[in-house]
Amino acid sequence: MPRGGHWAEDEYQVSTALGNVAWAALALLQLHARTREPAYLAGAVDLGAWLKSGLREDDAGLTGGYFGFDPASKPIPWKSTEHNIDALAVARWLKSETGDPQWDPLARSTLHFVTSMFDGEQGFLIGTDTSGKPARNGITVLDVQIWPLMVMPAGERPAGWNEAPLRIDAKLAVPGGYDFNDDRDGIWIEGTAQAALMFRLEGDEERAEGLMESVLDNRDAASGWLFATRDEEISTGLTIDAAGVGEAFRYYRRPHLGATAWAVLAATAFNPFRAN
Repeated sequence: MPRGGHWAEDEYQVSTALGNVAWAALALLQLHARTREPAYLAGAVDLGAWLKSGLREDDAGLTGGYFGFDPASKPIPWKSTEHNIDALAVARWLKSETGDPQWDPLARSTLHFVTSMFDGEQGFLIGTDTSGKPARNGITVLDVQIWPLMVMPAGERPAGWNEAPLRIDAKLAVPGGYDFNDDRDGIWIEGTAQAALMFRLEGDEERAEGLMESVLDNRDAASGWLFATRDEEISTGLTIDAAGVGEAFRYYRRPHLGATAWAVLAATAFNPFRAN
């Protein structure tokens, strides 16, 4: 930081989140798919091995990772549906690329967990609480509803998963797109771009184009990046730390890398969870 002349990090920044590790593995797999550089695949295998090390005997998905400063970081006891979706994508891709059966337990466990988090009324639950019980808090979150469709081909999905478009329209739609959660206090640009990509991959170009028009209306003229939201701020129902005791996690009308990146993916029909 400029004032002290040193780099400062908080507990969240130095922690290791399951989903973030999975996304790094997916990035390496995408690079390997294009370059066939063995080092990229080797890196993905190493990260996949870390994911696999979190498997438990109950075969019910992976916990959230580790939180806090070394050497006192502690395991995160809750399980995130979103994170397990990410790990499922890694396991499926590594099995497809290597043919190695060592990835089968990871794919089986994460798929079992994601499937167990599906509720016919609410859709995909956000995950479990710290005791391992499903978090039936009534909150429906956008990305958890649509990412499973990007990971699992249509012919391999349980029937209820295909109702995601109807579900997000009923619970999360706001003028111009979708909110992060179902309080509908504003449009989440990153998630709306994700929905546009989902519709495009599912063959509904009309819905995808309509959402993309709305997304691109929220571009910062100075930087070219997209804003996180059209509104001054929106809520998520989550906290900014993995322990669940931090301040509220909110999005603000500021240029946002995630929103910009997902808009690029949607514009190019690029599925980040599978080889394109």
